[in-house]
Amino acid sequence: MISNAIRTLVLCFTMLILEGGAMADQFDDALAAANRGDYSQAFQLWLPLAESGNAFAQNNIAQLYANGHGVPADNAKAVFWWHKAAKGGVTDAQNNLGNRYASGNGVQQDLMEAFKWYSQAAAQGESNAQANLGAMYGSGNGVPQDWVLSTKWYRLSAEQGNPFALRNLVD
Repeated sequence: MISNAIRTLVLCFTMLILEGGAMADQFDDALAAANRGDYSQAFQLWLPLAESGNAFAQNNIAQLYANGHGVPADNAKAVFWWHKAAKGGVTDAQNNLGNRYASGNGVQQDLMEAFKWYSQAAAQGESNAQANLGAMYGSGNGVPQDWVLSTKWYRLSAEQGNPFALRNLVD
């Protein structure tokens, strides 16, 4: 005979699996809506997922705010959602935060904060962040100029086909 505790655990586990599948379906439905240009629908589907902690949905909500797709453009809200997604490990969000801090778009310019986010994404293999670190080290913008580190990051990015890194590696 199965105890009530085990029955409850099995029921909870089953519900988590079903909920996860429903959440995946909702994410995919939002992606399909975005791909057909229905950004308002994508936003409505991604927002509950983002609010419940889905880092990839958070990143996509940030992109919608950044580009004004389906919602009014709002740099502060884009940065808010990118922070959540970046803390959730989404390398694209980490790179985008680095870009925002480097340029001061939606936040106060802070090159050390840009370096922090680029470094996190680059360490995980994100080619744009690697190229951005190469640029920072090459120019000495926000970090001490270091041609060896600049070349290292450009090379890692170029190996993934990043055109910015390829161009700067040759120059």
